[in-house]
This record gives sequence, C-alpha cells and structure tokens, in this order.
Amino acid sequence: METATPPPRALWVDRAKGYGIILVVIGHIATVDRLVHDIFLFHMPLFFFLSGLTFRSFTGVRATLAKARALLLPYAAFALLILFCLLTANAALGSGLPVPGPLHFLFGGTFLTGAFGTFWFPTALLVTLLLLNLLLRLPLWAQGVVLAATATASFLLGGLTPFNPYGLLTVGMALPFAAAGHHVGLDRVAKPDWKAAAGLALCAAAFFLLAPYGGKVDFKYLDYGAFPVATLAAAAAIAAICFVSAVPVPGVATIGRASLTIMYTHLLVLMLLKPALEWPIIVVVAVAVGVALHQLFALSSPTRRLLLGMRA
Repeated sequence: METATPPPRALWVDRAKGYGIILVVIGHIATVDRLVHDIFLFHMPLFFFLSGLTFRSFTGVRATLAKARALLLPYAAFALLILFCLLTANAALGSGLPVPGPLHFLFGGTFLTGAFGTFWFPTALLVTLLLLNLLLRLPLWAQGVVLAATATASFLLGGLTPFNPYGLLTVGMALPFAAAGHHVGLDRVAKPDWKAAAGLALCAAAFFLLAPYGGKVDFKYLDYGAFPVATLAAAAAIAAICFVSAVPVPGVATIGRASLTIMYTHLLVLMLLKPALEWPIIVVVAVAVGVALHQLFALSSPTRRLLLGMRA
C-alpha cells in the first residue's frame, strides 16, 4: 500500500505538462521539418522526467495494481472510443480512415499507427514507473550503474528492430529520465526571478546550439539520436521548460492536467481535419478538444475512473 501522504499539487508541473503536450501536438501535426526535429529531441524525455518528478514509491500488490489500473483502464477505454469514432466516420462520411486490426491491438506499440499512434506511451510509462519503484530501493551508486547500463544498451540496440510491442523496448531509455526527475524532486522549484530568466536563457542557448547535431530522435521507434549530444540537448530543453513553467501563465496548467486526454485524442482530430484545415489551426483545435473532453469526463465518477484513471 502507498504509505506517503500525497503532496500538494505542484501547479508548475501542470504548466510544464501543458507546454509539453502542446509541443507533442505540434510535433505530430506540423509540416516544418526543423521544428518537428527539434521537438522530437526532448518531448518524450520531458514527460518521462515529469513522471519521475511526481513519482512516489509504493509497496504491496494493491498499490501496484492501482498504479496499473490508473494507466491501463484509460488505455483500453480510449482505444474503444477512438475505434468507435473511426468506424463511425468511415460509415457516415466515407472517410476511409485506416482502422487497426485485432493483431495490431494485441501487440500494441509500433503495431498501432494513425489515430492510435501514441498508444505506446502509457504502457511504456507504466513499466518505467514500476521499474523505477524497484530501482529506488538500491543504493545511489547501484542506481547509477543500472541506469548507465540501460541507457548504453538502448543506444547500442536502438534502431536494430522496427518492432516495439507496447513500447516496452523504450523503457531502457525512459528509465534514466524518470530517475533524473525523481532525484531532482518537487522541492527544487524555480522562482520567477532573474535567476530563472538567466537559467532559461542559458538552457535555451545550449539546446539550440546542440539540436542541429543531435540526430534523429523518436523514442517510439527506438531512435535516440547522437550520443551524448541528443541527451544533453534533451536535458537543456527540459530545464528550459521547467524554468518557463515557474511563471504562472493562465490556462497552461489546465492544459497540462488534460495532457493524457490530449495525447489520446489529438491524432484522431488530425486525421479528421487534415483535409480541410492548415496545421496551426488543427493544433489549436486538437488541444481545445482534448481539454474539453477531459473536463467533460471529469464530471462523472464512471468516466473519471475509466477515461481519466482517477479514483471513483
């Protein structure tokens, strides 16, 4: 059972998730190659980092099952919801949108594309957090050895296979970012002052200097870029977003709290609207639809549990 008292919600983390999910949507929808390349360098490391930042250790079977239920119930519920929307659009509008077959759903990960293209992340995140829970029981030096080994193996083996069922092969690279977030901790909060501004400027400069040499990064397809440049660029971008998130910009935290709903739904919005609208408009619509759905689902106990992973 979880023994620690839940900490108060850190709004700056919600804002970081808000900026992050907006960048995820842009990265999947934009048609500007350099913009997409730069976003892919850090958008998934950012979310694994933030997940580690808010992670609390747990013990016992019940706590493990609760963690799995919180991620897997929405995974299954959104899969059914999006499948229904695709079938309805194809039947009513003759859209011809691609619908995965049973084997694609069975293996998940890279076997799911189109409107289901992000479904590798929740399963990879779940396994990453379960392993992080075990990792934190080791001494710090042993944690470092394990993380160095998983990162090295990921760089060496990345790109060797096109298959990544349930995103599980990404865990080796995701775990170091999650562990880094946990060890940074929520108590190290940047204040919106000149120090944060200076940190933002330095991290942004470092990222834009490193980004052209980072290589191609796509965690889903096990492409991790050029070592260590890609990792350093991701770290600089993560730090920059954390500095930016110290500033209380209205509305960004609301987007961050809806980040998983936006993640699940934005590719469906893209597929439905791509023939009619330009990509910047689709980005705005996709984020707005995700936030509206999240708030709608939060209104009732069954949808909170099934689609948002919350306790009823």
